[in-house]
Amino acid sequence: MSIANYQICTKTVMWILTDPDIVFDNDGISNHWYTYQKSKRAFT
Repeated sequence: MSIANYQICTKTVMWILTDPDIVFDNDGISNHWYTYQKSKRAFT
């Protein structure tokens, strides 16, 4: 993977090198952010 392919979530500190299964939307937000938001709503 070249440095041009690196991406960091705009909401978290997650990036492609720390999690090869991470997915980003068009706004640069990772799937982990959305998972966290869903979990947070379940407990509040």
